Amino acid sequence: MRDMTLAQQYATFATSLEFGALSDDVVEMAKTCLKDSIAHALASLQRPEAVAARATFLEVHDRGTACVWGTDIRTSSATAAYLNALTCSCTIQNDTLVVSNSHPGMSVIPTIFALSEESDCSGRDLIVALVAGYEIIAHFGKILVSPDFAKCFRATSHVGPIGAAAAASRILKLTPSQTTCAISLNANTMSGFNAWAAEGTNDLVFHSAPMARNAIEAAKLVAHDLKMAEQIFESPSGVFSAFRVHFDAKNVIDELSELKGMSEVIFKPAPTCVFTQGACLLSDELAQKYGAISPEEIVCGEVRVTNAAQRYPGCDNPSRFMTQFDAQLSIQFSTIAILAAGGLRYAPWDNWSDPTLQAAASRIELVSDDKLSDKYPETNGSIVKIQLSDGRLLEAELPNFASMTAEAIQDRFMLNASQILGSDNASRLSDLIANLDRPEATIRDLAASLAPSSHARAS
Repeated sequence: MRDMTLAQQYATFATSLEFGALSDDVVEMAKTCLKDSIAHALASLQRPEAVAARATFLEVHDRGTACVWGTDIRTSSATAAYLNALTCSCTIQNDTLVVSNSHPGMSVIPTIFALSEESDCSGRDLIVALVAGYEIIAHFGKILVSPDFAKCFRATSHVGPIGAAAAASRILKLTPSQTTCAISLNANTMSGFNAWAAEGTNDLVFHSAPMARNAIEAAKLVAHDLKMAEQIFESPSGVFSAFRVHFDAKNVIDELSELKGMSEVIFKPAPTCVFTQGACLLSDELAQKYGAISPEEIVCGEVRVTNAAQRYPGCDNPSRFMTQFDAQLSIQFSTIAILAAGGLRYAPWDNWSDPTLQAAASRIELVSDDKLSDKYPETNGSIVKIQLSDGRLLEAELPNFASMTAEAIQDRFMLNASQILGSDNASRLSDLIANLDRPEATIRDLAASLAPSSHARAS
């Protein structure tokens, strides 16, 4: 008997996972991930990309039961997943798996939410599918993604399709064989380059949307018992050959069953890349201690990071700032902007075009630190040193940047949700998510609270 392929093992795990196997911590993390994704989507409804996507894809004939979060629009599950995934990604502050620098929420959650509405699934069904998708993305990311890979390819848009397809198949209650085929079919949609980081453009916002839509279409297609390549990863013409990956797909189900991936999810306090977070927090710490620092006072500086951080596209950028997005990705500019603003909470990137900030950023050197690199990805540390014109040397070190707490995620969720849905609907939505693991909880109840109240209506 032939050993199971990687796609078959992912499928077996996704279809066999039961709610009873999930610890309380895993269930609570799943709820937090759901809140986090919805909060980002609601904050981005009026972003130009979101407005353009709604105008483009909401056609008269595209009717359905799935909601576009924060609006009164009902559409097909595939279109709703596309639009919600897009708004999820606009803040560039999504939940993150540090090892692969991928963002599972933007691909998995819009996919399974839209399908769950259409299928009238329970809250527990959604939680199980979410965990299955996240665990597979975490596992596959460790196989596929490396600093060399990330120089060209966007990790999320390559690992996301695999987890999203598995999660969608779980919601539709497909068989292991059908789920294998859904994973295989969706693997053919793995795409997305990091050229956006070189030009400061927003291409990456549109990486997640097709992932979610494609996952739904793949799962629905194979429900008709269409056959796809079971060796999509291992074939000489498959994924591993294309990306020059060597992996022995044994005992994968046992590894996945340990459910370690959910514990590896972190939440970013700053709206920028995960590799920029440490410098942002250290600059905020220095600003709180010494007050706002004028850019002209900064003679020079050094930020020490991991080799992965220095090599990630857009992070080592001391002087090319064509857009605000350039500035947000740049570790050098983020360090200066937070110091000058007096802290992270003062939206320091709003003044990205200020020539004094840009000039100060050019005086900051980004250094790959061997000790920090040796501890990566278990830790993602940073060191900041700033030399001032009055002779003072400001120094701060962070062995590993701290993820936002569940309480902080809740605060952000309530802030964003109240602005779009109204405070009553936001509170009701929060309560429904908190009780999502109760047997009577359904996704349709949750979706009803995602429409705006009459006094806070989104266009």
